[in-house]
Amino acid sequence: MTKHWIPVALNWLAQSFEPVPHEINEIDWKARLTGNKERLAEHLIAFANHPNDGFFTFGVQDDATLSGVDQSEVAQIVNTRQRFKLHEKRRTAVSNLLKEAAEKGRIKRKDPDAKSSKFVEYVPYWA
Repeated sequence: MTKHWIPVALNWLAQSFEPVPHEINEIDWKARLTGNKERLAEHLIAFANHPNDGFFTFGVQDDATLSGVDQSEVAQIVNTRQRFKLHEKRRTAVSNLLKEAAEKGRIKRKDPDAKSSKFVEYVPYWA
């Protein structure tokens, strides 16, 4: 089963390369994962406040040159604790941050009727 966002992301990525390569509001090219957590947070907030969401595209240089990412970088991008450099004992910090954002109305559950909260997905409040 294909995730609903994949065709959307691929369409925006294609748009960012045609006719002249350029970043668009919905796509942010990244050569690799940055260690700058504040800058990453700024991008995530910008995407959350954008009406069409947004996507990081890793393995693309600022000049649109494809550099790719290796398998270890993929694992780091996918793993939230590694991405935010949280120790195993602090993994609840991300959960608490999401809970607080939801309580303040900045995000909402994608499926409000979901029974489990372990793998809950969130969307911007306006979605």
